[in-house]
Amino acid sequence: MKKFARIIYSIKLILFIVHFYFVYQMIHNILDVGIFGIMFTILYLIFTIKILYELLSQKPKYKNDYIYNIMQLGFIAYLYIISIKTSVSNIYVTSFTFSYFRINYIILSVLIVFILVYSILENKSSNN
Repeated sequence: MKKFARIIYSIKLILFIVHFYFVYQMIHNILDVGIFGIMFTILYLIFTIKILYELLSQKPKYKNDYIYNIMQLGFIAYLYIISIKTSVSNIYVTSFTFSYFRINYIILSVLIVFILVYSILENKSSNN
C-alpha cells in the first residue's frame, strides 16, 4: 500500500508543478467572475502555500496518505479540465458563460476547503 501511496504522491507532484501554467491561462477568466473569482484566488493561494509547505517539510505522512493525495489529484484534474476546455473552445466570461464559470469556481473553492479541512483534521489526529 505504501508503494501505491508514493506513486500517487509522485503523480501529484508532477501535476502540481505543471498546473501553474493552466491557472495562468485562466487568470483572465478568474478575475472576470468577480467575487467568486476573488474567493477562488484567495483559497487557491492558501492551498498552494499549504502544498509548498508540505513539499518543503518532507514529512512522510504527506507521502503516505493516499486519500489526501487523491483528493488533491482530483482538484488538479478538475482544474485542468476547465482550463483545457476554456482554452480550446476560446470561452471567455460573458453574460452567457458567467454562470458556467461561477459554478465551476464555486466547486473548485469547495474542493479546496475540503482538502484544507481534511489536512487540518489529519494533522490534529496524528499529533494526538
